Amino acid sequence: MKIGPAQAAKLAKVARSTIYRDIKEGKLSADKGAKGKTIIDISELERVYGKLSEQDNQKTIEDVRKAQTRTTEKSSLDSALQVEVEALRREKGLLAEQVEDLRRRLDDESDERRKLTMMLLEHRQSKKGFWRWLVRKN
Repeated sequence: MKIGPAQAAKLAKVARSTIYRDIKEGKLSADKGAKGKTIIDISELERVYGKLSEQDNQKTIEDVRKAQTRTTEKSSLDSALQVEVEALRREKGLLAEQVEDLRRRLDDESDERRKLTMMLLEHRQSKKGFWRWLVRKN
């Protein structure tokens, strides 16, 4: 089982700086976890620092198992959230397309309204009134 440097120091009953120094000097091997954090195998601690106390070792094992369970739960929650985020992104894209379509339609309607207004104005100006027609006839 793998643990972090702080837990390793507590389990081995040494300072955390000792753990880091031993890793740097190559006495204690460690790996990098998924997020780039240092992790140390418990068997490696026993190799370097000797037998670890059973009580602390058992507590650490239980803590690690609990953390792994929480990580699994978080992973499933993360997966559900990722699915929801993807669905929301698709919905956002559709809404953006709808907004663009509505804007285009509004612009088209506005152009059509301007054209019709101009046609009405031209028609009014070219149309003679009844009295003008009657007066010119005489």
